[in-house]
Amino acid sequence: MPTAWLFLGILAPAAAFLCAVRFQPWVSPAELVGGGFVSSVASLLWIGTASICLFTAAMLYGARGNSACTRFLLAAGLATLWLGLDDAFALHRAVFPVLGIPAALAPAARVAVGALYLLAAWRAIVANRPSLLIAAGLFLAAAVNAERIAPAAPDLAEAGLTFLAVAFWAGFHVLAAARIVEELATGRITAVALSSARLVRRA
Repeated sequence: MPTAWLFLGILAPAAAFLCAVRFQPWVSPAELVGGGFVSSVASLLWIGTASICLFTAAMLYGARGNSACTRFLLAAGLATLWLGLDDAFALHRAVFPVLGIPAALAPAARVAVGALYLLAAWRAIVANRPSLLIAAGLFLAAAVNAERIAPAAPDLAEAGLTFLAVAFWAGFHVLAAARIVEELATGRITAVALSSARLVRRA
């Protein structure tokens, strides 16, 4: 399936959810965002994605599948689990100070987790529609600059853009896990993997 269709398949339901939050007539959107409704749904995406990645990694390991794919899914699952738990329970505020780590270092911790993930799995990322992961990064960068993008409603903009980033992160990893399982079950190498493998060899 063309990547553009997958992009729309991720964007459309995420955007529909955000439109429902913004335009539903019962509760103020600011109250939904401030009360953590949007971030709670995002946390479900984080944890669901982590579960899929870790389960698939365990299945691959048990079936003696591709070790590189297993490492990729394990790294993705652990990174996603950490980001999801931090998003849901604010670990950087509740746990870091107990460990003697200033809460101000939380952004650096997230960058470190992301860097370790990329270092461990960059080849597999390139082999699995990396444009979807790039889209997640762009939405996250936009969320960080929400005050400049939407100065009239920065909190709403930040919540919406962050949700879109999580949706594309989840979509990328779920699609990657599905492709890996398909290849394991059928013994076939998908067209996506073949075209991306050429890019890896050139790198």
